[in-house]
Amino acid sequence: ECYFDRAIAFRPDDAAVRVIYANYLFKTGGREEARKQYEEALRLAPESVEINYVAGLFFVDIGDLERARKLAKMAYDNGYPLPGLRKKLVAAEAAGKSAQKK
Repeated sequence: ECYFDRAIAFRPDDAAVRVIYANYLFKTGGREEARKQYEEALRLAPESVEINYVAGLFFVDIGDLERARKLAKMAYDNGYPLPGLRKKLVAAEAAGKSAQKK
């Protein structure tokens, strides 16, 4: 983690550093800290379709589908080409509807 601290200290306004750190944190169990880093990346680069897309994937994974939908809309409305986020949202929504029926 010290490498991420150094990268943030060196380039505090670099949203890509925040996204990479957030991904690392999420994969190592730091879900809340990952959320903070994704939010900071989005604050730093709100128009980045790539960051909106990647953050959307994270929010689907943690079950915040409302936030993920907003990020997906921004990414796809601005031409993001990969369908992965859309597919994950559809699957998560279908799973949620299936769980509600039980």
